Amino acid sequence: IGVSEEEIVLDLRYYTEGVIRVEDASDDPAFSMKDIEVGQSLSATVIRRDDGNGRLLLSLKEAVSVLAWDKL
Repeated sequence: IGVSEEEIVLDLRYYTEGVIRVEDASDDPAFSMKDIEVGQSLSATVIRRDDGNGRLLLSLKEAVSVLAWDKL
């Protein structure tokens, strides 16, 4: 749905939106939220069901870690 310097808002095609905060996006110092484009497909894990605004709080960092273990 949208990308800002602070967060990525995702349309989950569910009852709510998902949000990835910048601190949950990447550990890579070269990463920039500008690298994410609207419409891009992302893999993320749920870290909290409600961020206080009724949205799912998601993490790209945790998803990368899980996917790395799955490849082993």
